[in-house]
Amino acid sequence: MGDETGEETFSRVIAAVLRLKLKLSAVCPVYKYFHEEMKKDHYISYAKIGKLEKFPETKDAVFGWFNFKQVQKLNLSQQTKHDIMVAQRVIDSATRRSLGQQTID
Repeated sequence: MGDETGEETFSRVIAAVLRLKLKLSAVCPVYKYFHEEMKKDHYISYAKIGKLEKFPETKDAVFGWFNFKQVQKLNLSQQTKHDIMVAQRVIDSATRRSLGQQTID
C-alpha cells in the first residue's frame, strides 16, 4: 500500500489470501515491468518456504502447488507463463550460486 516495496506487498497479499506468514527475507524479487493493459507496474517474486501447506478454500479462487514442468498445462495467460519461466531461471541460478557453481549474471 502506498510506499510498500514489492516484497512487502507480496508478503502482505500472501498473508491475506493464503494465510501464510512470510518473513521478508524469504521473499525474493525476480523482476518487474510496466503492464501496458493494466497501466501499472507488475512485480514477479517468489518465496522460499520450508514445507508445502494446504491452502484454505475460498469461494472465489482455487490455490494449489505446481512444479515448473506443469506450467504449460495450466490455464494461464502467455504473459503469466513467461513470468513463471523467467522466475524458474532466476531460482535455478540462485540455487547454483548458493552451491558455489558458476552462473551468468
